[in-house]
Amino acid sequence: MIHLLHSRATKKQVDEMLETLGVYIKLAVDIKRSILAGGGALHADCEAAL
Repeated sequence: MIHLLHSRATKKQVDEMLETLGVYIKLAVDIKRSILAGGGALHADCEAAL
């Protein structure tokens, strides 16, 4: 599950993002808008969500 975060992730959000790969979370960050997308199978999945 991909989450778009504007602040610190909760434990539940981290657990949901870990469901995809199990041991690590792929991320993409939009620095200008201060948004982090995490939880996709590929970095490109997160980037598309931004």
